Amino acid sequence: MSGLYHTLYVATKSKLEEPCLYSRVVVDIHSGTNYSGDAELDSAEGSMIHLERQNGVVILRMEHGKVGALDLEFLQEFREKLAQLHNEGTGAVVLTGAGSSFSAGVDLYRVLQGGNDYLSRFLPALEVCLRELLEFPRPIVAAVNGHAIAGGCVIVCACDHRIMAEGTGRIGVTELLVGVPFPDLLLEFVRARVASHH
Repeated sequence: MSGLYHTLYVATKSKLEEPCLYSRVVVDIHSGTNYSGDAELDSAEGSMIHLERQNGVVILRMEHGKVGALDLEFLQEFREKLAQLHNEGTGAVVLTGAGSSFSAGVDLYRVLQGGNDYLSRFLPALEVCLRELLEFPRPIVAAVNGHAIAGGCVIVCACDHRIMAEGTGRIGVTELLVGVPFPDLLLEFVRARVASHH
């Protein structure tokens, strides 16, 4: 057993229903994998988001490149997974990454290659995806296994609860430090979760 394992007790009822039931899920938030060997895998080969079921809770593991970069294809698959889970009436979701990054945010290489045409499709897709994550009717816990930068940080902020692995992982919206424009709606996700003195 390598890494630091956390036992998460995840509420499996709707955010508005009482009383809540809790399921025990063990996740290595350094590697984004589950500890118990009894998880049921439900992911197609080549998938960017792997789905595991453990004790009534779904673990979504983002594995898109080395750093979980966000691009149009990733956003589409993420929305499809959320819709699938919504339709199934999933109890609760744990969202995590793989390796040393939860998500390093927008795939800037794709933005540079695609230019304004790509960006004009990507930004609305990102906003829709994050809105659907925020409005998901069941609890979502971000098990942040490593760096969560820019868009990755916003994904964390769109989740209902957050836990981050100890270590060198960083979280934040670094664009703000250097004056890069950031969509207003995405900043509101962060503002809603960060204490006002920060």
